[in-house]
Amino acid sequence: MNHTTTNNVAILFGGQSSEHDATCRSFAYLYERITTVGLREDLIVTHIIYLDRTGQAVVSNYDPSKEAASYQTDGDHVSLFKAFELISDKSLFAYGVFYGQNGEDGRIQGLADFFSIRSNFGGLLSCALSISKYHLNQYVRGNFENISVPKTLHITDTKETEKLLNTFKGKEIVVKPNSLGSSIMTEKFLYSEETADAVADLISKILEFDTAALVQEYILGVEHSCACLEKDGEVLEMPAMRIETPNNFFGQKEKFIAGHSKEIIVEPKDETPQVAIARHAAHAMFTDLEFRNAVRFDFIINETGIYFLEANPLPGILKGSILPQMLRTKGWDVENLVAITFDNEQAQKKLKTDFSFEINV
Repeated sequence: MNHTTTNNVAILFGGQSSEHDATCRSFAYLYERITTVGLREDLIVTHIIYLDRTGQAVVSNYDPSKEAASYQTDGDHVSLFKAFELISDKSLFAYGVFYGQNGEDGRIQGLADFFSIRSNFGGLLSCALSISKYHLNQYVRGNFENISVPKTLHITDTKETEKLLNTFKGKEIVVKPNSLGSSIMTEKFLYSEETADAVADLISKILEFDTAALVQEYILGVEHSCACLEKDGEVLEMPAMRIETPNNFFGQKEKFIAGHSKEIIVEPKDETPQVAIARHAAHAMFTDLEFRNAVRFDFIINETGIYFLEANPLPGILKGSILPQMLRTKGWDVENLVAITFDNEQAQKKLKTDFSFEINV
């Protein structure tokens, strides 16, 4: 690919999302890499755009001497529309570091497509489907004979909570939001009379932030993350990662507090047939649902089977996040991801919309 022409890049982070803080930390790591290692020579960062929690934006010129956090306040405070108008008018490549609501749920993907903004945001269909763990699970259940899905309740109203949960009496369950990421408000319980109130309270809390709460049977096993990376017209299967925790549960504490989990790259010589099946299933989902760029798919694997959990269409890029660890096995890091996604966007086929036909009714 020809890299002689320079292209200007805007990096966006923040957003109206329950994962706002995680995006800011992810941006800080990307910013550290860009200011110390740099991007590919044909890519020049010109703007940093912070999307605040109220739906407004702070637009700044890129200045490598500034601290990452200063971009949240220093700059031109404008509407979200004005920020995207600037991106469009200046033909910037928009590299977004945001997750969850208004980040990877199809909304901003549709906006970018509608205004022909080049970005790493991904596809509308894949993001809109994967933001709902419940509905993506139904797709997996109906299309992969060798992949199971945990028994799941989809709760949108607390009135029927106790009645619905009766089937889980005496069993271990996981309660989590349907559409929020980063394992926010995700907890494991042994469901009984003693824990029923705590479970109901957590479901009520989740429904303040999400349209649905999920209650799933707890699957005892080892969590594995399988990622796919689109590069040079191919979908690469990244090495799987095995995630070990003291209590066999990968929740928010285990994800974000050092020392609560051990993440191990699965070397080819150590890969089991089950892990290979999970990797290939991730590849099939990536292509079938038109995912783009880099996506993580999470599974639980035990001696009885492979259980699908969820997809992450814009995986976290904190220094210790799973995707950057996978990238490092190839000699890459997050700054390389910017270049890879830029090339993917350049190669994206543009569909015609000017079809005409006769109407005489």
